[in-house]
Amino acid sequence: MIDLTNGLSVEDLLTLFGLGVVTAIIVELWKRTFALTEATVSRFGPALAIVSGMTLGILASVFLGREPVQGALTGFLAGALAGGLYDLAGAQIGALWAKLPKPGA
Repeated sequence: MIDLTNGLSVEDLLTLFGLGVVTAIIVELWKRTFALTEATVSRFGPALAIVSGMTLGILASVFLGREPVQGALTGFLAGALAGGLYDLAGAQIGALWAKLPKPGA
């Protein structure tokens, strides 16, 4: 997780970017799974991204034996980044999702 006391390193930025991408994908999966309307996504999407990022960051930090507070901070930043990534890549991810074969179809 990111150690802000010693400054950001390349590894920190890669962690943040990777967690941001995963968080954006998870937000897209939530949207598609629960058939959320665009109005709902525009209203609650950023909060959903931040909560998802923080949850993933805390789980990763606990799994890796690191400080959960650092995981929460990294997840918060990744969720904020994912909110922007979602705006940029949401349509492309949605198009890929639509092309996937549906079970039982």
